[in-house]
Amino acid sequence: MLLGSLAISLLGCSGNPPPEAPPPPPAPEPELDVPDGPPEPEAIETGKDCASAEAVCDLGICTAKVKNNCEQPVTCALDAMAMCQGTEDAGEARGKDRGTIAAGEEGELKAVADCQDKAVASTIVENLNCN
Repeated sequence: MLLGSLAISLLGCSGNPPPEAPPPPPAPEPELDVPDGPPEPEAIETGKDCASAEAVCDLGICTAKVKNNCEQPVTCALDAMAMCQGTEDAGEARGKDRGTIAAGEEGELKAVADCQDKAVASTIVENLNCN
């Protein structure tokens, strides 16, 4: 019986602490909701009943496709705004384009809002006005 007690004593006092559990794995990073490909065009007002338009804005550039169903040419002005984000500050940039679309034709306007050396956080059409 002495041997049995000695064996149990030796096993219980081995001198080496139990191994530490490994740290838990890092939490997975949340997936960003990034759309595949360019944004979808959105209908925008032209200020003229007989002219319609769709616009797409991405990375500081807004492109508007204007369909002139009027009996006369229309001249349109497109204003875009980008929100710019720098490492130490934020700001806005604006862009404009103007063009005339013949009666019954389709035309394209492209306004570039240049954020210079800052990242473009978002870009929107501020206004499209056709006369």
